[in-house]
Amino acid sequence: MERITPYVNRSEELLTFLDENSKPGQTLLVAGYGSDFPVIYYTKLKVIRVEHAITQSMEMPDWIFPQTVSGINEYFNNKRLSIDIAAIAEFLKSNYDMIKIEVHDSSPVGSVPEPDVYEYFTAPDKINVIAFKRKAL
Repeated sequence: MERITPYVNRSEELLTFLDENSKPGQTLLVAGYGSDFPVIYYTKLKVIRVEHAITQSMEMPDWIFPQTVSGINEYFNNKRLSIDIAAIAEFLKSNYDMIKIEVHDSSPVGSVPEPDVYEYFTAPDKINVIAFKRKAL
């Protein structure tokens, strides 16, 4: 049944959103351990890992996701990094527009071809994922 049922998950919806709303070469600061591989391979964005941003001086990214987009590395490595939004709230208000992206409430790793993780049907509920887009200059 799962093979003939249309399946939509959180990661696919976020990748589609980024493809439709970003431009080639824009930068994305993404929280999460390691590289967010689906974002690197399936979008036209330059991905900045939060662990590098903490230790290196850099320009403001075009996009900020306080949570990992795919969650794949966090799931398999059992490590979590996140961006403390409260600590940078004023900076974000002045420089970024907050965007709420409605996605299906599937596991971030629900489409990974792993028998113990894979979700076979689209989650019935939806949630909002928060993202920040740099304001136009």
